[in-house]
Amino acid sequence: MDQKRTSFIVDFNELKKEKQRKSDQALMDVYGLLFTYVEKQANLREKIRAKHLFSHKIDFPRNQAFDQSLQLHFEHWFVFDYVTVIGSRIFDLFVRDYKNELSKPMLDLCGHLMLMTLEPVKVLKETRERLTVERKLTGDIEEVESFLITAEVSKGDFAFMRIVPAGFSHKIIGPVFIIDDSDVKRVEAQVNDAIDSTGKEVENVRVKRFLKEYGVDFMRYAKHR
Repeated sequence: MDQKRTSFIVDFNELKKEKQRKSDQALMDVYGLLFTYVEKQANLREKIRAKHLFSHKIDFPRNQAFDQSLQLHFEHWFVFDYVTVIGSRIFDLFVRDYKNELSKPMLDLCGHLMLMTLEPVKVLKETRERLTVERKLTGDIEEVESFLITAEVSKGDFAFMRIVPAGFSHKIIGPVFIIDDSDVKRVEAQVNDAIDSTGKEVENVRVKRFLKEYGVDFMRYAKHR
């Protein structure tokens, strides 16, 4: 009986690992296709419009060039949150154009990526492999892992990050920014006001919509840009 139980557990763990490998690969494939799509399809005039709006939202000098870190923030905001002149998000257009070429695991991930927002978290613990964070919108405590871009945060930081479920794990998509210690209370108050305005339904569409539109604005209070 013990041998059978042990064998079952080993098999289950292997299945779990295999599913996670497939989810990780699907995320990598979506990411690669997405940014290739943006490079080829994004209109130059649209990019210029987006850069001006992004600079305004984070209170950055309009004619000053972005450094590498800020460029990464811009690119992820441009892809996932920015609304084009025709009223669509770049990622939504990508899914529409590629829906017949994406595998089921990739399409499932795309559904989560569409709903993903730049959300506030409190970092409770950090290790080399993952972070433990409190997601301020729900109060849930979760372990999250960096994906391609290392999240350089420390225990106690109040930060904003995009989190997406992938298999049995949660991945941090894109760069993270940390709120300056002197502005944490101000930002927490604004976030709490947004949550309280929706009542007890903290997963309400209005909160998601608020963060989709204004989440990046909190970057003006970031420690480093």
